[in-house]
Amino acid sequence: MIIDTQNLDSKRPPQRQQSNAQSVYSPQSARSPQFAHPYAVASTSGTGSALYRQADSYSGEDEPSSPRGYAVPTQPLLAQPPPPNYQTALVSPVVTLPQDSFYRDWEEAHVKRAVERRFFRAFTIGLVIWVLFVILGKLLTDVTINISNGSPNYPSEGTTLQCHKGSNSTAQWRSTLAPLPSGNSAFPKYRSELNMTIPLDRPGYFMLTAGQLTYGQIIIEQIEPPKKKDPESNEIEVSIEARYYEKEAFHKLNICELQGDGESRGLGVYTPSYYLGNPPAQNQIELRILYRVPSRYIEDVSIPSFHINAPHFHIIGLELPSVHFGTFIGETASATIAFQRLRASDLALKTTNGIIYADILEATDHVEIATTNAEVEIKDLRLEGGSIWKAPTAAISSTNNRVSVGATLGPTKSTGKSSNAFGLNVNTSNGPAILAIKRAPVPALLNIEVTTSNANAQVAMYPSFEGSMHLRGRRTSVDVEGFLYDWTGKGRSQYAGRRDPNAPIDDGEWVGQLGWQNYEAEIPRNYGSLEIRTVNGNAAVTVPCVFGINPDCEFYPRPAV
Repeated sequence: MIIDTQNLDSKRPPQRQQSNAQSVYSPQSARSPQFAHPYAVASTSGTGSALYRQADSYSGEDEPSSPRGYAVPTQPLLAQPPPPNYQTALVSPVVTLPQDSFYRDWEEAHVKRAVERRFFRAFTIGLVIWVLFVILGKLLTDVTINISNGSPNYPSEGTTLQCHKGSNSTAQWRSTLAPLPSGNSAFPKYRSELNMTIPLDRPGYFMLTAGQLTYGQIIIEQIEPPKKKDPESNEIEVSIEARYYEKEAFHKLNICELQGDGESRGLGVYTPSYYLGNPPAQNQIELRILYRVPSRYIEDVSIPSFHINAPHFHIIGLELPSVHFGTFIGETASATIAFQRLRASDLALKTTNGIIYADILEATDHVEIATTNAEVEIKDLRLEGGSIWKAPTAAISSTNNRVSVGATLGPTKSTGKSSNAFGLNVNTSNGPAILAIKRAPVPALLNIEVTTSNANAQVAMYPSFEGSMHLRGRRTSVDVEGFLYDWTGKGRSQYAGRRDPNAPIDDGEWVGQLGWQNYEAEIPRNYGSLEIRTVNGNAAVTVPCVFGINPDCEFYPRPAV
């Protein structure tokens, strides 16, 4: 049946308002976005508008003459839901931009730029404040220099007797032009000299430095003995040589003669201090301070005390054959301490980041040698004497380097159970620790401790030692070499044994004793101790002083003929 579409709209019943899935079909509803063709939905807004205009222009009045007529059922045609595969086409033709992501990225970039601005603003303010503090500190430093240059800190550094200023060089200093090697513009250009004398009859002497413009050497030597026709000197000669590149730096130098407690005499070297950095190299002053101690015809020269506290100055002691110090203390920093021979009752040598070396050190009471990050080598440390109540002791220490000590022990004044007693302590880290007891009285009570880490610890013991031994390390060894002569003449033999023979052998620890067999009650016996500890290294003890083989055993008694 052919239906005339002209009167189709008039015959259609009124539409009911229903949901999208059940709405009545109409040409207007067919043109709605909900039923738009997928390609029309995906098209731009301009194309979609053209399609809608074309649909509006297409009406039912043209349908009789058009071949596109179609049959329509008599009952109202209800809209059916689209197939599942067309569900994606039922969307709005307006493309929605990801506004949330856009605004989020914009906000993050804006916040990041704001944080960077605040950081650079704070950094700039801090930099300006730091520059202002530097300028203010320089001004305050100059004020401090003007106040302290020429005035020691009284009374801790003594009373000022006389000062020799570099600015008054014409009256007190003898200045000359130093030889300048070719091609070395940093070599000191000028040289000035100052000589003075200090009475020898004072109860003590001291020398100190303050400031950052000086460095150099402090040398102690003894004058050759005078001839019999010449009078003996009662003064210590002091000569000071200054080398510098700029005269302005030398004008800031001030050397003062001081008097301390008990009429002790001292020497102070003063230069400005820079609290905000080190001064330029051309403002440095190199000093060579020489102490010349007189000699006597027969007796030794006795100096009750001598204390040196001079950072960045090497302390050097030349041959002092007939000089004996009651107390000698040498302290420095970032410099070396070296002595050919030094004799004192109490002896202390201390530095940091500097080597300590000595051929012969003699002491009767106590020896303290300490440094850091540098080597310590004492070829012959001679301990003897002591007192009735106290045995001689020695402590040698360093860090991150090697410590090597050879000790010669002599008779002591102590009696009874503490007769010939000594205490020795050698300590370092990250370097070998070596102690050799070259000679010792017989019998001798020795308490020895040697410790290190990440290196070997080794002790060469004299045969007169008797006592307990405790070794701990990665591996341990105890070695008694050859035939040892019994100093008592009883024909005993020396042995080394563990405390518990039935205990399991542990290479990392050895606990036992070293002594003489066939012990008799009438023979005096001093029982000491030996402890050797290391980490990540070997611990070893040997008894190498075999009579007739090692020349260092000459002090050991020979067998009776």
